[in-house]
Amino acid sequence: MTGLVKRNLWLYFEDRSGVFFSLLGALIAFVLYIIFLKHNMATSWDNVPYKNELLDKWLIGGTLATTAITTTGNAVSTAVTDRENGRLTDLMMTDVHSETIQAAYAVNGIIVGTIMQIVMLISLSVYFWVTDGIHFDWTLIPQLLAIAVLNATIWTMFNVLIQTFIHKMSTLGTVQSLIGTAAGFFVGVYLPIGMLPHSASHLIKWTPAPYSASLYRRVLMAKSLKIAFKSRTDRIEFERIMGINISIHGMNAYLTDTIILSACALTFAIFVGLLARRSQMSAVQVH
Repeated sequence: MTGLVKRNLWLYFEDRSGVFFSLLGALIAFVLYIIFLKHNMATSWDNVPYKNELLDKWLIGGTLATTAITTTGNAVSTAVTDRENGRLTDLMMTDVHSETIQAAYAVNGIIVGTIMQIVMLISLSVYFWVTDGIHFDWTLIPQLLAIAVLNATIWTMFNVLIQTFIHKMSTLGTVQSLIGTAAGFFVGVYLPIGMLPHSASHLIKWTPAPYSASLYRRVLMAKSLKIAFKSRTDRIEFERIMGINISIHGMNAYLTDTIILSACALTFAIFVGLLARRSQMSAVQVH
């Protein structure tokens, strides 16, 4: 499996245009925020101290979640290429089990997703330090790294599952464009979840996307929120509107977000394993 992982990593990073386009969804969210959203949102929270710091860190959380979704999708797209070119069938004819092949794609996605989230975190932190004087708390790195790995895992398994049903790169391009566009809405970076209609926000809460961003935002904004809001009521309202503290039936905590994401990752992984086993059996019967 190590050889397959190395090969998949090389294919991803060798394609520089592919790396750029895998970040496009996150970059679009960043540009929209700088050009259009930041001013309007800052005006809405004009009476809140340190509003620029809060909003910048809020954006970073959403952008990192978007990065996890899009880069893992691009990283595991090698599976579709292999399927279209017949390489996947050839591999299944050997002693390599289909579960091992899928695991190699998944490990590649997790590694790529984690690396690209770290790269994006550093890039955005430097940008906001230069433009807004926002100082990043580097003691948060262990927590953020853990969140990056968790996000990379869940979205890798999601993308592997989706791509199991795709057999052509042309189709994959369309699907990835749709996912990249939807990601910005579902993580609440184009528009805060609390500002959406009730039906839309309720739907989004039943997907793992907002919890990916919420975990980042909780960690990044914790100290700033304590300083900016003296009133607990005002802070809770801000967190609700901005999608920092998402509540489902009254449950809203770090642990809840982590459990939801872990459960989704496990569910996706189980389906991927079942489909891989079925593919292996089909390949053996054909052979």
